[in-house]
Amino acid sequence: MQALQNFLYDELCYFLASFFSNLSEFFQLSFKIFFDFRNFFFHFFFIFFPQVFFSFFDFSMSVLSDFISSLSRLFNDFFCLDLCFFH
Repeated sequence: MQALQNFLYDELCYFLASFFSNLSEFFQLSFKIFFDFRNFFFHFFFIFFPQVFFSFFDFSMSVLSDFISSLSRLFNDFFCLDLCFFH
């Protein structure tokens, strides 16, 4: 009976030690993933995303400006032809 109690006590101690060791490793991994994720979001939203967004915004404004200037030249040429030939 004493041997069975010692065996169960040893197994319980081993189980608790491995459980808390695994729990500690789990929390360490969770915090590592959390901080890596936080660093990823920080770099994405505050460094990468604004650069991409503003470069695309600059490109779209450039395209829009070119389009408006070409429309302006087109209408200007059309009205000039209209004024020159029909009056």
